[in-house]
Amino acid sequence: MNIYFCGIGGAGLAPLAMLCSDIGWTVNGSDTQESLNTTELKSRNITFELDQSGNYLQRIHDEHPVDWFVYSSAVTDQNQEYLVAKKLGLTMTKRDELLNHILKEKNLKLLAVAGTHGKTTTTAMLVWLFMQMQIPVSYLIGSNISFGAAAHYQKGSRYFVYECDEFDRNFLAFSPQFALVPSLDYDHPDTYPTKEIYRTAFYQFFAQCDAVIGWQVDLLTVAKDLPQMLLYNSASGGEPGLIFFGAHNRKNMSLVLWMVERLMLTDAEFGAQKSIAELLPLANTFPGTQRRQEKIATDVYSDYAHHPVEIAATLSGFAEEFDRLCVVYQPHQNIRQHAVMAEYAHCFDAAHTVYWLPTYLSREDPKLEILSQQTLIDLVKSDIEIHLAELDENLELQLIHKKNTGSVLVFLGAGSIDAWAREHFAH
Repeated sequence: MNIYFCGIGGAGLAPLAMLCSDIGWTVNGSDTQESLNTTELKSRNITFELDQSGNYLQRIHDEHPVDWFVYSSAVTDQNQEYLVAKKLGLTMTKRDELLNHILKEKNLKLLAVAGTHGKTTTTAMLVWLFMQMQIPVSYLIGSNISFGAAAHYQKGSRYFVYECDEFDRNFLAFSPQFALVPSLDYDHPDTYPTKEIYRTAFYQFFAQCDAVIGWQVDLLTVAKDLPQMLLYNSASGGEPGLIFFGAHNRKNMSLVLWMVERLMLTDAEFGAQKSIAELLPLANTFPGTQRRQEKIATDVYSDYAHHPVEIAATLSGFAEEFDRLCVVYQPHQNIRQHAVMAEYAHCFDAAHTVYWLPTYLSREDPKLEILSQQTLIDLVKSDIEIHLAELDENLELQLIHKKNTGSVLVFLGAGSIDAWAREHFAH
């Protein structure tokens, strides 16, 4: 099969392109700029062009007819390549329909990780445990991981582990055997204008699952009447015996262990039969993922956290290990700032110093006022130093001084901040 991805460098399509390449299909695509994902695609000899005029698509189709045109959520029906694909009469869908086709063709059982925060790390944890148990597994994660690519198809695997995100209502296209939900909050106001709409979408998703594992505090208010809910009391904080830092990480791994235990009890095809006590040493070897409490240099870390709940959990984890945290924070999306501004009050309590950057703008509502750095900073009630900052030489010099005088640097955000941090501090 010949698959063409329009927006191949994005977080949604790049892993799917890798998966299709692993299967043995022909993969081509386009994007508008280079990225870490396009670098990974090049290393796999996946061809693409930074050209969405339609010329490259036409050439590929002329050489070898395209069977499926997959376009990212960022691609509109006015995109030139989209219009060429339509003119050619190609099968045109977003990513979910192609992934469902793969699941059906390869007869894979879907294990989905959904929820508001912690999806990437929790998905990686589940994949890691499968690997350590020597159970063949295919997977797709929305980020590169430290022990493998963002996606992989393993011939002979019976299970597919998927980071099943709610953005653009992607998760509603799937009916998993198991769904694991590390948290449920409110996010993506560009897709879900209100909390009630967000919760209703999750209710619909849970109703489509054979079983759902999560915490009572998160899920009871959303889906207490659904019989497939397998809810755990989070008062204990997770499975005793987990040793890595960050209470949220230990809780997420606990859910992974409990889901694997359920699979061993209920699925005859699963194979391995181990107790949780036997699985703990395997779980404790989890090496982490990129952009999740990732160490990029001595006393320098990068993390994807950009929602106040994520920030609080991430910094609390760092505070278990380090005394002085110097945080550089880049808010993500002005539309999100309007939705979460009330939650900034105490999410930075574990920090000593915060350098607050302008909001990274993406998929914005032009009618919304752009909230300034100072407006957002004034919402913070923590007794800490907070400074207005830009990604410039002045910030670099201040951070070097902070690092040299005993602070651990933590870069938080989902925009341009990670690339800047690596360029200036990952030596």
